[in-house]
Amino acid sequence: MNDFEEIKRAADLKAIILSETGLQMGKNHLESCPFCDGHDCFSINTKKEQYKCFQCDTGGDIFDFIAKYHGVTEREALLKAADLVGHTLSQHKKSARLSKNDKLLLSAAEYYHHHMLTNGAKKYLMDQRGHSMETLERMKVGWTDGKLLFNLQEQGFTIDEILESGLARADKKNPGRHYDFFGKGLAIFPHFENGRALHFTIKDPEKKRPSYQLPATQRHKKWRFYNQDALFRYDELILVEGENDTLSVLDSGVRQVIGMTGQISEEQIKSLAAHCKSKKHLYLWMDNDFDHSKPYTKGYGYIRKISESLPGVNIRIFVYPGNFNDPDEYLQHLARDKRRNAICQLRIESVDYITWEILQAEAKATLEDKVEHLNQFNLFQQISQRSHIEQQVYIEKLEELGLNLKSIHQELETGGGLRQRITEYLENLNSKRDANPNSIADLIHDHFSDGGRFFRDDDDKVYLMWHHNIYEVSTNRPFNALIKRETGLLPTEQPGRSVWESLASEGYNSGRKIDLGGWLHTDRGADTVYINLNSSNNIIIKITPTAIEEIQNGLNQDHILLQSSSKIKPFNYLPETTIEEAVSELRKLLFDNLSCETTQKYLLLCWFISTFVSDFSPHVAPLLKAAGETASGKTTAARLLEYLLYGDEHLGEISVAGAYADASQNPMLVIDNLENQDIKQEMLKFLLLVATRGSKVKRKGGTESGVTEESPKALVMVTAIEPFVKSELINRTFEISFAKQYHNEGFIDDEVTRQILKKRDIILSGLLKLIQKEILPNLKKRTAYITALNVDHKGHSKDRMNAYLALMMLILDRTLNYWDVGLHLKAPDIWHNWITTQDQLAREHEVSSNDILKLLDGLIREYRLRMNEQELRPQCVYGYEEEVYQYTHPEYGISITRTLPKFIDDNREHTEAFIEFEATSKDLTYAFTRFCKNNGLANPYSSAAIFGSRLKNDRKLLVKGGWELVTKEDNGTYFKVVRGQRYLRFRHRLIR
Repeated sequence: MNDFEEIKRAADLKAIILSETGLQMGKNHLESCPFCDGHDCFSINTKKEQYKCFQCDTGGDIFDFIAKYHGVTEREALLKAADLVGHTLSQHKKSARLSKNDKLLLSAAEYYHHHMLTNGAKKYLMDQRGHSMETLERMKVGWTDGKLLFNLQEQGFTIDEILESGLARADKKNPGRHYDFFGKGLAIFPHFENGRALHFTIKDPEKKRPSYQLPATQRHKKWRFYNQDALFRYDELILVEGENDTLSVLDSGVRQVIGMTGQISEEQIKSLAAHCKSKKHLYLWMDNDFDHSKPYTKGYGYIRKISESLPGVNIRIFVYPGNFNDPDEYLQHLARDKRRNAICQLRIESVDYITWEILQAEAKATLEDKVEHLNQFNLFQQISQRSHIEQQVYIEKLEELGLNLKSIHQELETGGGLRQRITEYLENLNSKRDANPNSIADLIHDHFSDGGRFFRDDDDKVYLMWHHNIYEVSTNRPFNALIKRETGLLPTEQPGRSVWESLASEGYNSGRKIDLGGWLHTDRGADTVYINLNSSNNIIIKITPTAIEEIQNGLNQDHILLQSSSKIKPFNYLPETTIEEAVSELRKLLFDNLSCETTQKYLLLCWFISTFVSDFSPHVAPLLKAAGETASGKTTAARLLEYLLYGDEHLGEISVAGAYADASQNPMLVIDNLENQDIKQEMLKFLLLVATRGSKVKRKGGTESGVTEESPKALVMVTAIEPFVKSELINRTFEISFAKQYHNEGFIDDEVTRQILKKRDIILSGLLKLIQKEILPNLKKRTAYITALNVDHKGHSKDRMNAYLALMMLILDRTLNYWDVGLHLKAPDIWHNWITTQDQLAREHEVSSNDILKLLDGLIREYRLRMNEQELRPQCVYGYEEEVYQYTHPEYGISITRTLPKFIDDNREHTEAFIEFEATSKDLTYAFTRFCKNNGLANPYSSAAIFGSRLKNDRKLLVKGGWELVTKEDNGTYFKVVRGQRYLRFRHRLIR
C-alpha cells in the first residue's frame, strides 16, 4: 500500500473539512460550499472518503480538497495530508532524507516550474494550448532556459551528479565544457510518483526539434506513465497518449488520467496488467490515427496492442464524436465548463474492444473488406469465446455489417480440433463398439479444461463452464448439444452414455467444489450478495457492507459460481459512479416519467431496487400490478424497467411453462395484459408460488426418472386493466394505478429509452453502491419497520407481506438521503400512503370480486324485489321486539326478515334497516345453485363443505361488504345447532 492509500484509509475527511474550513455540517450537507458558497449542495461521502459539490461540480478526495482549498501542488497536498493524519511518508520510513539524485531531480523540476511564465511559456501553455494555471501548478509543468546546469551547481550539486542524472551532457567538441540536456525554450513535463521526480519529457513549441526525453538509463526504474500517482489512487483510469492530452483531461476536472508519452511499451503494459487486473477499469482514449500497413502502431494500433495484451482487464474504448485528432483537440474545442460532462458522456458511450473493431470494419467499403478486417484481428474467434448473451449482442452487430446469420454461425463454429482427434481415434478401430469410453472422455476433458473449468456442488453434480456458459455434465439437452457441436457424438449412439458417465467422473475428480446459484446468490449470514450481470471477462459482482468487488465467476476464493441470465445485456460496472449521480438519472429517466401518483412512484422504484436484495426476504415476494385503462402508461412503465435492468425489452405473451423457466433464470418477469380470463389454475399456481417463494418439482429434461426443482425467484410485474378477483392474489399484490392525468407532457418514448440505455451502467452501478453503503449495513433496522407496521397498521390488507414491506421501507428511507430535487415528503408519510392506498384498493377489489358477497347481494336483491311486489305488511315475529317484514322464497326455501327503517341522524335524512336470515350451509348452497341457474351463472361452491371452508376464510371480508355473521358463544361460526343441524345467521345493514 502506498502513501496515498494509507493516508486515505487513515483520514476522516469530514472532520478534516470541518476543521480546515470552520464550517458546520447540516443533516446531509455542509452549511455552504467552501469554493462557491452554495447552500445545501456540498456533500461528504464518509464511506468512500469523497466530497462533492453539486453546484460548482467540484469534488474528489482529501488530496483534491487540500490542493484546491489551500492552493497548493499535489506534492504539497500529500505532505499536508500526511501531517494532518500523523502519517510518515514512505521515503522517510526508509531514510531520514531523499537520495542525492532525488533531491537533484526535484530541484530541477522546481527550477523549470519557476520559469514557467517567462520566455514564451504563457503564450504556449495557456494561450495556445489552453491549459489552466491550476493544472500547470498541480503538475509542476516547466519551461527551459538553458541555465539549469549553472543553477544546480549553485545549489551545491557536483558536475558528476548532474551528468549522472541525465540533465546535462559533456560537450564533445569542447572537452571540459558541459550544457543542459534540454535546450532553451522548451515546455518540460516532470513525471512524479509519491513526491519523487522520476522522469522528464519535453515539447518544442516551434516544432523544430522532435519530442525527446531523459535517456532510459537515467529514468527512475519505477517510471511508467505521466501523472503516475493516479495509477494508485483511482478505480477507473483513462489512458491517453501525450502530455497535452493528459493536461487537458486534468483541466476538465477529471483526475483519473495517465499518459503514455510515446509508443506503448512492454513495461507499461505489464504495469497496467499488475494494477488493473483485480478491479480497476481502464478506458483507452488514443489519438484518432492509424497506419494500415502497421496495424499495431499509432492510436488505433495501441488500442489493439493493449486490448489483446490484457485479456482479463475490463477495457473500454472512447469513440470520438467528430473528426478530432486527439483528446486535447477535442476538449479544447469545448467551453471549459462543458468538458467534464463531455468526458462523462464519452465514458457512458464507450465500447468494448470487439465492438470497437466491428466499428472499424463498418468503415470499410465492401463486404469482403469488412470480413477481411474481422478475420485479420481474429474477431470471430474472440466472439466464440464469449458467453451466449454476449455472442448474441455481437451477432446483431455483425448482421448490421451485412453478414448473413448462417455465415456468422459458420465462422463462430468451434471445436474442429477435438472433433478431428476423436475421428482419428475411431478410424483406427474396427468398430465403434471397440472404443474405450475413458479414452474419448479423456480427450474431451483435456479439450474443455484448456479453455474452461469443471466444478462440482454439494449434491455431487458436475458442471462445466465453457465460454462463460454453465452446463451440467449429464444427458440433458444443452450439454448434449454442446458435445454434438464439439465432437459429433450423441448419447444415443455408440460409444454413447458411457462417454458421458466417464467425463462426469473425470470432471468430478478434477473439478473444484463450488456453491452454484442462479444469477443472484445471497449469503444471509454474512450480509453478502453476489450478482451476475453478464459483465465481460466472466466477472461477477460481490457486495458486502464494506465494499464492492469484481471477482471471477467460479474462480474465486468464496467458491461461488453463478449462472447467467438469458435476458441481461452485458453490464459494465463503473467504480467511480456516485449514488447521487445514479439517483439523479433514475429520477429524470424513470421516476418523472411514471404516470401514477407520487408516493406510488416510490413504491415501484423501491420494489425494483429490491430485486438485488430480494433473498433477504426468503419466504415472501409481492407481485406488482400496474393497473389502468388503455394508454394509461402502465405498459410503458414496465418497458422502461426492462430497458434499465436488461438493456432491452422483453414484453409479450408467455405460457405458464415459459413463465416458470423465465422466473427461474432472470431477475424480473413482466407479464403484460394479464386479465382475469387469462388466469387459469396453472397461472394462478405460478403467481402464488412466486409470491410465496416456493418451488415446483418437475421431471428433468432428457431423463426418464430424474426430477429437479424449479424455483421462480424473479420479481413478477403484471399489467392489466381489470382488478384481480382472487383474494389470495389481491393480498399478495402491490397494485399501482396508472392514469393519463399523471402523464409527463414532455415524455418522448424513444428519447427516454435511448437515454436509459446510455445511462444504464451509471444507474445500475450507483444502485449497487446504494445497496453496499446503505442497505446491507442497515438490515437490522427492518425490525423497527416491522414494529411500526404491527402497531400503526395492524391487520392491513398486505400484512402477510410485512417482511418484504420492511425491506422496501429500508430502501426508501436510505434512498431519500440522495433525493435532492423536489422532495417534500418524509419516508413515514410515503409508506403510510402505500399501506392506506393498498388497503383501500384491496377492500374495493375483494368486496367487488368475492363470490360469497356477490351471491349474497344477488339473493337479497331478488328477495327485496319479490317483497316489494307482494306488498307485505309488518308482522310480529319471534325474537324481534318490534314488527318486521318476513318473506320465504318459494324456490330457494330460505326465510328472510327485514326490520323497519329508522332515522339515524338528527336531520332525519338517512335511515337504517337490517336484513337477516338463518340457514344451514346445505340450504344456502342449494339456494345459490338455483339462483345461479336462473341467472345463467356458475355456482363456485359445488358442495356445502367447500362453501363452509370458504366462509371461514372470508369472514372478515363479509364485514367489509356490509355483512355480519352472527354467532353465539361456543358455536364457532354457527348461530345455533338444532338436532345436529348447524345454522348460520347472516345480517346485512341497509343505509338510505
